[in-house]
Amino acid sequence: MVVRNFTREALLLLFLIAGKTTHATKSGENARWLVQESSWGTMSWLEGGGVSNMVTSLAEKDGRIFIYIPFGESFNGAMTFSEASVRTDLYEGAKCGADGQLDPEDPRCAKLTASCRFSKCADEEACKVAKETLFALHPQMAEWPADSYTVQEGQINDLWMIADYGGGALVDTEDYFASTAIRHKSAYGGRNLQETAVTTSTTSTSTRRTKPEFENQVAHARWLVSKSLWTTVSTTSVRLADVGWGNIRSVVDGECLFTSKGLPVFYLPTPDPTNIDVASNNQIALSFSEAALPELVNDEGSLCESSDPDAPTCAKISLQGNAVPIQGAALERALIAFGITHPRASWLSSGGAHTGGGYYTIDVTAIEFFGSFKGDMQTISVDDYKNYNPSPTDFPNEQFCVQSDTPASSEQTGQSTEHYDHGQQHGQTGQSTEHYEHGQEHGGQEHAGHDHSGMTPDHSAMTSNNAAESNGTTQENDITISANVPLALFAGMLLGFGFWGPLIYHKLTNQAQMSAKKAHSSSYQTVLSEGHDLSLKEVGVVETGLV
Repeated sequence: MVVRNFTREALLLLFLIAGKTTHATKSGENARWLVQESSWGTMSWLEGGGVSNMVTSLAEKDGRIFIYIPFGESFNGAMTFSEASVRTDLYEGAKCGADGQLDPEDPRCAKLTASCRFSKCADEEACKVAKETLFALHPQMAEWPADSYTVQEGQINDLWMIADYGGGALVDTEDYFASTAIRHKSAYGGRNLQETAVTTSTTSTSTRRTKPEFENQVAHARWLVSKSLWTTVSTTSVRLADVGWGNIRSVVDGECLFTSKGLPVFYLPTPDPTNIDVASNNQIALSFSEAALPELVNDEGSLCESSDPDAPTCAKISLQGNAVPIQGAALERALIAFGITHPRASWLSSGGAHTGGGYYTIDVTAIEFFGSFKGDMQTISVDDYKNYNPSPTDFPNEQFCVQSDTPASSEQTGQSTEHYDHGQQHGQTGQSTEHYEHGQEHGGQEHAGHDHSGMTPDHSAMTSNNAAESNGTTQENDITISANVPLALFAGMLLGFGFWGPLIYHKLTNQAQMSAKKAHSSSYQTVLSEGHDLSLKEVGVVETGLV
């Protein structure tokens, strides 16, 4: 009897051990690919009671993440990666995807955050492997003072990724290491990078300009923020119990440098983990780097004029403060700026995704700026930063822009009709693809009870239909949409089964509301050459409590 019980218990133990097997997964392969292809990301951590962040160079070997920093102590940090950083030939306009048809905020533009415990390499052999890996990808590091820098490895304890419609989800760390680096095709259209030959073309000569000679660090910082089209928003994580965490968001800071205020605007969908964090604690940090600017991609395709992202000659900045909702005139102008600078993310200029959400800016309370040959952090007064007004005499090569109360059309912005508009009909289904964007929360849970599995939108007629709609949109069309709302509701009740009708009704009413908003928006044509200064009160930020 004893032997029999022992045998049964042993078999049960073996079964339990065998039940936990690691294997390659699609999400693991996507995550491994993004880490392998990235040379830099944004580190987020908690310090002094708040969250901080900074762009950081990195290197990968067999899924392991190495960094080389002037800091020797162990710490908890989260490294955030974006597919938008992978190909410098797509930096112009912040394009992403095999054909550059995606915006950095598009769910199909992969984003990954690896939460780690960073510490010194365990032994001499581990340090040797880490240094060889880092110096192979970042040869300038070999010239940095070895006594001032420390090799650290991130022990990954949590992986969160979104690489397609359906919402973000956790990636099992063991499956991550068991996987190989493969970028899988989106289930909803579009090609992956591995199916398209990576070209060596760089930013066009008309866009690439010489880096300005800045009169001071404030001018440099404001230029950098204005030129940036996406950022990592760092927060104090609710899910991970009070650790620093980061997420990629597209941003605008005016239509161009001369209408910028240094206060970037970004959108947070309701189920997004960053939105959940901000609702609990609105202290945030926004990171920007010259490593992401198309203006500084050279003829060989090297970023930051061949400077390493961690080199002092490649400027980077962290804006720290509080996330503040915007409304009124400030929101109207932000929507216009999104329409001009993010033509591949039309939902950002039309009021957001179907999930709901809000637009935010940052009330800056502290600034960390690295942008000198000394390599140390520069002190920038928050008041000097906010009050700085870019002058055409200081930036003679910068283009002027004129603020308008009418959102830019596809023709004006060069927007492709194949931009997967989140507010237009696709094919004959009338289905909006925006309902895929953030259908799940950060734990991979379904959002609001909607099951999006098995839903494959038909994009076959998308190009021609979208072109016809964008070219034929008139006030008469807006009136027709408004008049057909009851009919759409009736049709939806017949077809719906709880889904299709509400979706069609929501889409049509949303278009009608946006049309009414555009029709009643106040005119604020501003020609910069007239010297008009847009104060915070004029742009409506006063309504948010910033002033």
